Amino acid sequence: GKAIPNTPMLGALMKVSGMYDIEFFKDSMVKVLKKLPQKIIDANMVAIQRAYDEVK
Repeated sequence: GKAIPNTPMLGALMKVSGMYDIEFFKDSMVKVLKKLPQKIIDANMVAIQRAYDEVK
């Protein structure tokens, strides 16, 4: 429901920094978010990927 920019910002950071491969980062984030409902985890994965893809 709520738009919270934390995870999308991390997705954008992965793109500009090249710190981690996006798939590795998303797998790691799933582990961090594992206590949340799957719906929330899925929404965060979409937000991370979208932010990553939108950074040029």
